[in-house]
Amino acid sequence: MGDTMRPGALSVFLIASALLLGGCPTLTSEQGAQTPAGGPSSGTPQTTPASSGGGASTTPAATNPGGTTQTAGVSGTNGGGASPSTTAAQTCQKPLQDDTWKSDVFRLVNQERAKYGAGPVAWNAALESEAVEYACELIDDDFFAHVNPRTGSTLADRTEQAGYQYWIVGENLAAGQPDPPSVVDAWMNSPEHRENLLNSAFTEMGVGVRNGGEYKIYWVQELGRPQSAEPYRTPQ
Repeated sequence: MGDTMRPGALSVFLIASALLLGGCPTLTSEQGAQTPAGGPSSGTPQTTPASSGGGASTTPAATNPGGTTQTAGVSGTNGGGASPSTTAAQTCQKPLQDDTWKSDVFRLVNQERAKYGAGPVAWNAALESEAVEYACELIDDDFFAHVNPRTGSTLADRTEQAGYQYWIVGENLAAGQPDPPSVVDAWMNSPEHRENLLNSAFTEMGVGVRNGGEYKIYWVQELGRPQSAEPYRTPQ
């Protein structure tokens, strides 16, 4: 889990020829001093105390367009997500259906969570902003992973930059899926992404969708549990 599956590669998480999925471990944090929480993970949650905004690390899934899947680890440190470079051919664009698509993903995700008793997630503007920014990075910097190879920014870095104080955060990426039902179905059919999507620890979500790049459309789902909520207690 930690390696990025490049477009066209085959893997056990291959959903369809036009679909690439990537899973990203969840990052958990506790109030206190921040400590980096581990790198790529196999999808099994693990926790380590972190500080102001960063804490223990768990593993959520991330999804991406393309025809293969990959799962990347997350760090609890703050980093610098530099703004993406742009080229005429790759610059991300806001789709005309942006509001409708985000609303549909939100509705479909909560429908799936209700089926499995995970509890609904609420919409969070900071997570939405983070998701939109990262969708543009995927397009403009021409990569598909949870760590930007140009800037080195991680999920923890981006979450800190968005100003989201959390106990736990996770990320699902996808690209190439033409509509919200296709994206949610892809996530639900990939074990790591499904685990993220149905994780009861998450109480908030934001989604970003942008056109451009190799796969024409990129989806980013950010999931979190804010520090304003009670710490998550695993059911005994």
